[in-house]
Amino acid sequence: DRARDEPRAPELESLSAFYQQLHARGNRPAAQLRQHMSDGEWQKLLLAILDYDRFAIAEICDSHDTLRLLGQDNLRRYLPMVHIRIRVCANDSWLDAVARAVAVVAVGGRATLSFATEVPAQMVDVFEELTQEWAGDMELLQESDEELAEAITAGQVDRVRYARPGQVPTLVRNAAVQQFVYIAETPVSPLGRIELLWYVREQSVCIDYHRYGNLGFRAEEARASVL
Repeated sequence: DRARDEPRAPELESLSAFYQQLHARGNRPAAQLRQHMSDGEWQKLLLAILDYDRFAIAEICDSHDTLRLLGQDNLRRYLPMVHIRIRVCANDSWLDAVARAVAVVAVGGRATLSFATEVPAQMVDVFEELTQEWAGDMELLQESDEELAEAITAGQVDRVRYARPGQVPTLVRNAAVQQFVYIAETPVSPLGRIELLWYVREQSVCIDYHRYGNLGFRAEEARASVL
């Protein structure tokens, strides 16, 4: 069955709209993006969007209690970061740039796409049109390394995401060290379980819901066996 073999669309509304935009005939920014990517890169992007969507729904967007202790909740949850700088350098591929933007949106975070001054204006213009649906959560600007370092020093950045190792200038790294800002510089991954974790903070919460051993209205819940 051919319909069964076709990739499903993302379930997250923000990713679904973007995914449909990439497939829409006559969509100018999507066509321009396609021109700058090989067939293999294009398919990798589409699969990455689906994988980011799947992992975000299964893991990031919900709280998890794997222990299920009697009388106590032990929740693992993720808080999206809201001051991320995605640094796009002149030698970055279009795939790596788009994938990082999609990853931020998948986790519900907010980011600034920080294009280095050497990046061609055409790339910035295409991204401006491509990300209009995300305008409330994504800002685009072109800034030098010095301006990026100043933004970090001013406390405007919580995390910086480069596409690969060896791209971080000394002045940016020094500013990040002074402000305790983490710089993620591992290669961009098409797997949600790897890439999406750069854009969230993991939080563990322990809640005792019993009162002196009394479980109250939660007494009938299925919990782990008591040893």
